[in-house]
Amino acid sequence: MLTILNSFVAYMEVEKNLSKNTVKSYKRDITQFCNFLQKLNQETKINKVNSLYIKKWIIDLSLSKNSKKTLARKVSSLKSFFKFAQKKDILSNNPTEMIKPPKIESKLPKYLNVDEVFSVIEINPDPNTYQSVRDTAMLELLYSSGLRVSELTGITINDINFDLEIIKVKGKGNKERIVPVGKKALDAINEYLKIRKNLKMPVNTSHLFLNKYGKPLSPRTVQNLLVKRRLSTGIRTDATPHTLRHTMATHLLESGADLRSIQEMLGHSSLSTTQKYTHLDITKLTNIYEKAHPRAKERENIK
Repeated sequence: MLTILNSFVAYMEVEKNLSKNTVKSYKRDITQFCNFLQKLNQETKINKVNSLYIKKWIIDLSLSKNSKKTLARKVSSLKSFFKFAQKKDILSNNPTEMIKPPKIESKLPKYLNVDEVFSVIEINPDPNTYQSVRDTAMLELLYSSGLRVSELTGITINDINFDLEIIKVKGKGNKERIVPVGKKALDAINEYLKIRKNLKMPVNTSHLFLNKYGKPLSPRTVQNLLVKRRLSTGIRTDATPHTLRHTMATHLLESGADLRSIQEMLGHSSLSTTQKYTHLDITKLTNIYEKAHPRAKERENIK
């Protein structure tokens, strides 16, 4: 199996064009399954693996207190691997065919209301410094265009078209998409670019957002700055870069944007991924209905 795994990794990188993190995850899961077989003193030849061993592995993972989400991902990795082997005529029967991943409860994404997101963006603990101007530009862009934090840190100056008010984004699997950018975000980026020229260290990169030494930012840096801003505002809701992505999508939906357009902006490969935001909208609608409709709940006793 480990020999075939090398071919599978190459297939994911070249033909499927998956991200490095995704490929690493697949490789780790399949290697873990091979180690489990060795632990049972079972052969790791691919034609010797049957569904019983796979079920034992899932049980072992479950007893090790892995979450349902983790279990589902590992089962998916194994399914993809054996499907690849079958496609390449390495294997005639797929032992994962009847294996079903555990059902994952759908959690509603957290998001900020309009006042909260404005507070996070506009609060300025240390105004007029390079870091503060840069951070405001990043937060404006995250909320304006619903970017993933990895997409934000990967943006170059040439990716932004100020005249057309759009930005070219490289998403998961290096898939490119064009996303609109709001005027507030573009103004903030322009202010940042003015002060960016004054960096003491030589700038040898085309990346848009840099640290004070002229090097590209890491996603962790962006996450940390958002935590600081949230704490400064006193907002209790956890605010991460992904929260701003959820917030942007939710606010668009509440303002009448259609799901297909939101799907395109967020770079979701499937509309079903975007549909989770309808649950937020329905929840809000239900709350409004219960408060406003005279027949939505039992009337108070009239004395």
